[in-house]
Amino acid sequence: MICIVLGHVLKTGFVRQVLYSFSVPFFFFLIGITYKYKSDIKQFYKDKAKRIVVPYICFAIISILLFNLLGEFASTVSDSFATTEILPNICGALYGNSRTGYMKWNIPLWFLTCLLACYILIDSYERFVIRKQTKEMIPFFRWGFIFGGIVLSNVLSVQFNDIMLPFQFETAFLMASFTELALLLKNSDAWLFLKKQKNKSYIVGFVIAVFVGVLISLLNGSANAQLQLYGKSMCQYFASSIFLGGGMMALSFLITKSVKLTKVFSYIGRHTMGILLMHKFPVLLFQTIIPYSNNLLVNKSSTVLGCIWGIIVTIIVIALCLLVEKIINPILPWMFGNKKEYK
Repeated sequence: MICIVLGHVLKTGFVRQVLYSFSVPFFFFLIGITYKYKSDIKQFYKDKAKRIVVPYICFAIISILLFNLLGEFASTVSDSFATTEILPNICGALYGNSRTGYMKWNIPLWFLTCLLACYILIDSYERFVIRKQTKEMIPFFRWGFIFGGIVLSNVLSVQFNDIMLPFQFETAFLMASFTELALLLKNSDAWLFLKKQKNKSYIVGFVIAVFVGVLISLLNGSANAQLQLYGKSMCQYFASSIFLGGGMMALSFLITKSVKLTKVFSYIGRHTMGILLMHKFPVLLFQTIIPYSNNLLVNKSSTVLGCIWGIIVTIIVIALCLLVEKIINPILPWMFGNKKEYK
């Protein structure tokens, strides 16, 4: 989530390109790490409705109303926009595809509709295909899903890029491949091996994985999963996501060695929903209203000073989102997909 926010804070530059090449796929990879199969299909989707659909609808309505109140000013804070009228944007929210242009009121919310689509794909595959296989055959079927998702996404992005499916399913096909890859990994001996490594192994793994990932990202060019743009090659995009995501995994294992760092990052990790829902608003504030900040983030985001300021702004934005959620959650926990006040 930190990488995603930093990518949104920086408007251009090398760092943004690298972040965009892996942050969203890595998020979906982590979905696979935390995914748990439930035999009760009604309970599974009831839980996803509470955790994903309700927060999405709540903040979609809030964002659309704010977008409408801003009126003409909305055109100055967006690269492009379809309309600030309420009804078309509500229809856009229900359709759930940000590529239509009717989600400019809070584009990061596309992630939630795509996440729901990903859960539908993964859970259906797990329920109707994987559970019917022998233990020996399950890895082969997981690999089949992964490669099938890559091929289908490549065809959709290259040959049928104009197709915009509800809930952004055209993007979910590829993102679900990363989720399935995580399911493949966590059910293998390799996962136990990775968790047992020592600090030096994680440091070496982090350096190598990030170096290779950055190199592939540079060769592949700019990518943006939200727009279904994967650079020069889908294979390079997938590879850069794997290496950079692997580097982040190694960094995460290193962080767990420190109790204080673990507490900080675990707290942020438990409340990524609030950050995802609200971070667009303070990000826009820093990019448009504050002159000096605007110049650094928009015109100089590729410079060292711009990147440093971007990191500072990211920390401030995340802190503000956590603060607002802390205030609202005790009264309206369901807005963030919570059943009760968190600790």
